[in-house]
Amino acid sequence: RPGEVEYLDIRLTPLRDHANNGVRGVTVCFTPVTLHRRLQEELAERFGPHWAELVELLRDVRLSVLPLLPGVAERSRLWAEALDLAEAEELVRSGREEELRSRLLARLRRAEGAPG
Repeated sequence: RPGEVEYLDIRLTPLRDHANNGVRGVTVCFTPVTLHRRLQEELAERFGPHWAELVELLRDVRLSVLPLLPGVAERSRLWAEALDLAEAEELVRSGREEELRSRLLARLRRAEGAPG
């Protein structure tokens, strides 16, 4: 239907040849609507509902160890060492959130040398 851009997949743009009053070729690109839809599908596939739980757990762990960890650069380094994202995702998917929480807390505290 004319004007209903949600149904558009590609955009064809003629490359004009003004010297010869014609068309040299055509560029083909995906419309923003199509790109948006594809990005939504890819993100939904990659980051399923379990990611909400994972992000919430990471936030909680972060808040609990924040007073124990040094400045931003060192904190970033410690988190990079402690967090195995594939492992975290697998543990959350299999319903083992508390195991992940315990592992992260132990790794972060061990890395920093904090008690606990």
